Amino acid sequence: MLALSSTVAFAGDKQKTWNVGGSWDFGFLKILGYYNEDKLPDSKEKNYSVSGVMPFGQAEIHVGYDRSKLSIDGPVITGTPDNSSVEQFKVTLQYNVSKRTALYTTGSLLRNKDDTRLTLPGAAGLNNSLGDDSKGFEIGLRHFF
Repeated sequence: MLALSSTVAFAGDKQKTWNVGGSWDFGFLKILGYYNEDKLPDSKEKNYSVSGVMPFGQAEIHVGYDRSKLSIDGPVITGTPDNSSVEQFKVTLQYNVSKRTALYTTGSLLRNKDDTRLTLPGAAGLNNSLGDDSKGFEIGLRHFF
């Protein structure tokens, strides 16, 4: 889940949060989605995600899209944009070796909009300009104990 949250909540501030999510499994395709909204007195952040999982024998393809939009109406922390958004596209190929073990590879593109400057994990310091994209790739082994 992407989150911008560069606002500060002060003592006595009330935060209102609501969200909804769900999934539907068609057998050949599972679709998942959620929407989340956080409100502070001077700001609001909206997050949503849509993704899908397609099984192929012992393999699965996961695709997803996330978006986060932050709007600030009050005073802004120095260096923080008052309205910013970011979106992420991702795709994973997973091969289930057994019931508890899987090999996977993931590629992701994080697009900074407005004056946002977020990076994918492991890419810190590589994305120094406002609005630049961040790209990532990983290979891994997952095992549930």
